[in-house]
Amino acid sequence: MTEPTSTFDGDRAEYVVVLRAKSAVKFLPDEVWELAMKVPELGLADLLVRMYTRWSVEGGQRLPRELVVEVRGWANSLDDALGKFPMVARPLVTMAGFVANVQVDEPEVHLAFDSTPTRSEREFMETSLPDESGVPGQGRVIHVPSLVAACLALRTMPRDGARLSRALRHYELALRRWHLGGEWLALNHLWIAAEILTKPVIRNAIATRGISEKMLAHELNVVTDDPDRPRWKEILQARVREALVFNGDNNAYKTAKDASDGLEHGMWDLARVATRARS
Repeated sequence: MTEPTSTFDGDRAEYVVVLRAKSAVKFLPDEVWELAMKVPELGLADLLVRMYTRWSVEGGQRLPRELVVEVRGWANSLDDALGKFPMVARPLVTMAGFVANVQVDEPEVHLAFDSTPTRSEREFMETSLPDESGVPGQGRVIHVPSLVAACLALRTMPRDGARLSRALRHYELALRRWHLGGEWLALNHLWIAAEILTKPVIRNAIATRGISEKMLAHELNVVTDDPDRPRWKEILQARVREALVFNGDNNAYKTAKDASDGLEHGMWDLARVATRARS
């Protein structure tokens, strides 16, 4: 790794941070997705994000390799850009994996440099990441309009955006464990995602149907006025998970819940958890 100099520390400038990830998400050759955005919570404005697949010419053929994400914007220093720009890139990579429904590894910083047009001296950092080689892995070409729509929907969501982001992250982690021997870890992340989604699903059901939370509870046979069972909202969440998140599939719901409980509370050995997870 080449260490950045500190010549311009404290002097706001334009920077580019480039990340790469091994990915089953594939953009078509010469296809680049661009997104202009602001992230006020990080103090970032006028960012431009570009995402594409690196295509390599090998043996006379163009082969798809890593997923590349470039983030360009203004920051206080190179260290500031290195701290914040990857935080912008990684959720977008997560969304790309969700839209294509395939595995994407954690994106790592490859390059970072000062791109201010008026400067003749520039800070620069490069991390040595090996280029992907060999037979290309299986992948799926992403439908860019779907990626655009999904990102817009999440960014403009008036409520529950943070919850959905957490659920997407767990779905991403589940896809990384989607292999023989990793079933119990995939199931664990999927169950956590289902739990995260429960409250947004309740709020959505109430809003779209114009009913109250108690009315929804009564429809799902949850008693709300029993003094001996005052925690009816927790019971409602379990019923909603089964009826709406799991779409009424009682067998899948119970199998997943039992396996998750057995793992979380240490009641089952991993072989038993894995057997349930595979089913």
